[in-house]
Amino acid sequence: MSTSNTLIDSLKTVIANQIFEQVGGTVPPDNAEKHERRQMMLDALEGVKTVYDIADYLDSSGRDSDEFFIAYQVPLVTVGMDPLDVPSEVIQSLGSEVASEAWANGSWAKVYTYDGLFFVIDETEIRVFKTLCEASASAGVGNDSFDKLQD
Repeated sequence: MSTSNTLIDSLKTVIANQIFEQVGGTVPPDNAEKHERRQMMLDALEGVKTVYDIADYLDSSGRDSDEFFIAYQVPLVTVGMDPLDVPSEVIQSLGSEVASEAWANGSWAKVYTYDGLFFVIDETEIRVFKTLCEASASAGVGNDSFDKLQD
């Protein structure tokens, strides 16, 4: 079994345990509504195969998938999420800021390392790089040319 599948199965187990805590693990036969609700939630969880399915499952059940991924420190790229799909909230919470730049006009860019990659986050987008050097260059770290143009 791949690392991705193992992690997905672990996350499904966490969610199933939360369902049992929320709805009850042993529902008396006279509480059919609660039993059906729990069974529907578990049946839907059984169809979860990818990290995207987990996010959809959580979001559709009224939970915040980003908060879940942060709480359980999920390496989203390792479990199969495209790096460009990783939410900035997860990168900023679980990643480590390794460089940043701010300019006189208020623009900024930050470089984070998360799940083996380097992410540049600025006001408008997220960019992904394999090396710190590439990420820092993209973020304009150490480049004050724009400030000089403003003077």
